[in-house]
Amino acid sequence: MNDTRKSSSGGVFLVWLTVFLGWAVTTLDLQIVSFVQAPMAESLHISTKEVGNAFFLYAVGLGLGALVLGYFSDRLFGRRKAFLYGILGTVLMTGLTGLVQNGPELMVVRFLAGFFSGGEWAMGLAMLSEFAPTRRRSILLAGTQAGVGVGYGLANVFAQTFGSPTAAGWRVAYLASFAFAALAYLVRLRLRESPQWSKLRDDQAARPGEFSQGLRALFAKKQIRYTVIALVVAFLIGAPQGGWDFNYPAWYAHGGITGHSIPAVSGNTLTYAYEIALIVSTVFGGWFMDRVSAKWTLPLVWIAVPFTLLIWLAPFTQGVFPIASYLFVAGFFRQLGWSVTAAYFVLLFPTRIRGVGMGLAVVAEWSLGYGTSAFWGTGLVSAGNWNLFWLLQVILLALIPIPMVIAGIETRGRRLDFQEEPRPLDNAAPEPDGGVRAHA
Repeated sequence: MNDTRKSSSGGVFLVWLTVFLGWAVTTLDLQIVSFVQAPMAESLHISTKEVGNAFFLYAVGLGLGALVLGYFSDRLFGRRKAFLYGILGTVLMTGLTGLVQNGPELMVVRFLAGFFSGGEWAMGLAMLSEFAPTRRRSILLAGTQAGVGVGYGLANVFAQTFGSPTAAGWRVAYLASFAFAALAYLVRLRLRESPQWSKLRDDQAARPGEFSQGLRALFAKKQIRYTVIALVVAFLIGAPQGGWDFNYPAWYAHGGITGHSIPAVSGNTLTYAYEIALIVSTVFGGWFMDRVSAKWTLPLVWIAVPFTLLIWLAPFTQGVFPIASYLFVAGFFRQLGWSVTAAYFVLLFPTRIRGVGMGLAVVAEWSLGYGTSAFWGTGLVSAGNWNLFWLLQVILLALIPIPMVIAGIETRGRRLDFQEEPRPLDNAAPEPDGGVRAHA
């Protein structure tokens, strides 16, 4: 089925809901460790730095899982099965995390949790892009990122409700996450296969040998520009984020913002300002990419830079509301980068290599960018070097939009697989039906 043909609204919503819940499950699993790392480390007799190393291995697994499941989704078993395998593995590994008994077991389970989460993440976006109508594609794709805010919020709730400073406390928090993940999996059983991928299979059967696939096809002459843009931008988006996710709640504890120093407000509660910002930002980002520009969404991340400086330099004695406001605004604008991740990269890879292309983008963003950031960020914080941590955060945030400004292409209003057309359409104008028209 061509991208311009309308899918039923119910079918599109079901795909959107499953991807949204997948993000909530993944980020719940990912983020809860930042709230329970101290009791986890104590009960497993390891340091918080070793917990951070497990976090790094999770990010490495994300990239590898996305690449492997993405490759096989292109070549063998399709989007639906890859998607289901990813979330099922994530569900199981989330539950097993609550049962580990030592550091090595934690490392293995967290790596496998990342492996399956990466496949679920990349395949969910690829699948939704192949169902979504062109005019609302960006808001649907970016809107799935609201699941990030929900997942972070649930991690916060579970950590505060169950994550007491005992071994049983943090384990119960993970088991509660497992229960939510299992419920999310049930929704996916009603999914059908991507119509775009099914059409590709039919075309390949009718014309064998005409469709180049795999990693090598990502760097073919016709495709290499789009691949390089995706990989560079993906890496820069991930580069500050791992250190931030794992350590920003600790910043408020470091500053003395706890339930004891500010009545009824704990460091965890304050972070709800960030989680709300993520939800609002993703809706705005998708709308902006559909109605204004996809290419010029990423420079809005620069607005996060001065507010990140305020988080770093403003005195904690200002009180809860100014600090929460800085966190909200910084979170809102940095999250626009992840809206681009969801709604932009999938357009840069045609259907025949969309799975492996998104997998390689996840390697760049999560394994190389996010995972490395989690590693160095945790190391700096463990050594008490907060100033260098924040300086690197500010510098990396400022770098994110530069490649898009220099070399990014406009994807608003374009059909899927526009790269396969005979000539570049970088100056194309949207057609009334949501397709594109090349300028003469």
